[in-house]
Amino acid sequence: MTEKQEYAQDVYIRMNLDEDKDYCFEVKKTQTFKDLFQIFETLPLALCPSIFYNRVPKGFMVSRCPGELTAEGGLLFGRDADKPKWLTRVSNDDLIVSKVWPGQLLLPIWEEKTFLTYSIYAALLTWLYTDLPDFISPTPGIALTTWVCKAVCYLVEKFYDAGFAEYLRGELLFESGKVLQCVFFFFNVLKVLIIFGSLKFGVVNPYSLTSKPPAITKEDLIRIGWTGSRKVSVEVFKGDYRNHCIEKAGGVMAAYKDGILTKLSDTTLALEEGEGFNTPLDTKGKLTLKDLEEQDKFFLTLDFIIAQEKFFHEQHADLDETEFAKAFKKFRNYGPFETSPQIKRIVEKRFEKAKPSQQ
Repeated sequence: MTEKQEYAQDVYIRMNLDEDKDYCFEVKKTQTFKDLFQIFETLPLALCPSIFYNRVPKGFMVSRCPGELTAEGGLLFGRDADKPKWLTRVSNDDLIVSKVWPGQLLLPIWEEKTFLTYSIYAALLTWLYTDLPDFISPTPGIALTTWVCKAVCYLVEKFYDAGFAEYLRGELLFESGKVLQCVFFFFNVLKVLIIFGSLKFGVVNPYSLTSKPPAITKEDLIRIGWTGSRKVSVEVFKGDYRNHCIEKAGGVMAAYKDGILTKLSDTTLALEEGEGFNTPLDTKGKLTLKDLEEQDKFFLTLDFIIAQEKFFHEQHADLDETEFAKAFKKFRNYGPFETSPQIKRIVEKRFEKAKPSQQ
């Protein structure tokens, strides 16, 4: 059996706590959740939320948010995917395929670097304290800026020119008024807040402060199940699906005449508890497509997922390997933009059920 054939299903992992970074990975039947740690150890990227967290998570939570059903039967994660009510902690020793549906979202559990966090807090607060206006500070004259200026003047005096050093002292170390000191302190507070915010929210998020990112090979990417795909948001799907349908119809006017524009007003639907990715796992493999046609709710089933992929392969059978890979990557990003008549009936029935409650 080849490496490719060993893969059982896709899962998505949210990186940097960013809903725009839900990356897709292929996992094998025998893989446990702790095997996913190799992703964070291998990729030369800072995938944690900020510098305040360890680079490798300590575990995972499964998002059981039902998600949003698309007009063609795809499932997006929706806006509430990371809300605590939908998150379930799993053991690192659990088999992945036993705890998730194909295509489900995992959220890493990040452990804070306590020592680094408090060290940075202490450094920034100390910096602010030293910059307190002299008329307020219990220890006036200890501003870091003042000490830097004194050091510069000393070096100029020793290695360049004593007269010029005296001139600098007069320009840089003059006694400023209270108002000017307060203005200077305000800008220092602003500077510290910008630095803290950049670190806290991951704007500045280096891979490491002490080491370079590891080199990575194609074999490494295959080993960790990297696909290069990431699930799009509901808003992105709506815009791109609308453009696809209009282009397929032959333009806006043609789409309007065919009544397509009216249908494009509702292209996603927020599912309810017990549906979508919230479908109980013990039903996996039990419900068929025919069963789904008779249901008022949209339950996730293996038959449904297999039928979607089969239809996709049939529709793209004539593509060469490169073009097929591009098309399949888009399929992973968005879900299907076209689907079979049977799946279309199932989806349309669920959309019809939702109409009265949306009015």
